[in-house]
Amino acid sequence: MAAAFKHDGIEAWYMDESMEDHRLPHHRKLKLFVSSDQLKDLGVLSWQLNKEEDKFDDDLKLFCESKGYSNQFLIELSPEKLPNYEVLIEKFYVEHLHTVEEVHYIVEGSGYFDVRDESDSWIRIAAKKGSIISLPAVEFITAFLLTQRIT
Repeated sequence: MAAAFKHDGIEAWYMDESMEDHRLPHHRKLKLFVSSDQLKDLGVLSWQLNKEEDKFDDDLKLFCESKGYSNQFLIELSPEKLPNYEVLIEKFYVEHLHTVEEVHYIVEGSGYFDVRDESDSWIRIAAKKGSIISLPAVEFITAFLLTQRIT
């Protein structure tokens, strides 16, 4: 069993096959964590930015410049800000194909990203405030929020 990958706000593990509430962790009975190297082999990369509120913008700008990212937008996923919140959130949990790399920066709250490994098993990645997660193109994923808001 791989050591727990708790690096900079990210933790990853193999999921059970339960169809219960998507917001639950879904650990297997014998917890099996996924290492950062295993995630990298799947093309999933992660970083951590400064969690201090006054440093977010500066750190994000430097990160984007270092990676050559020029486009970005902010989506606030909360019942107060998003009409039809529950309907939209359920759509995130439907497995879908990424045709381009997607980079997600967690400004507030936390959530899960689920990806398949090379043997078609689901890996759950938990991201928290300050985490950046890069999901590769040509990867089937699902995403879901924890009980807190994620932006």
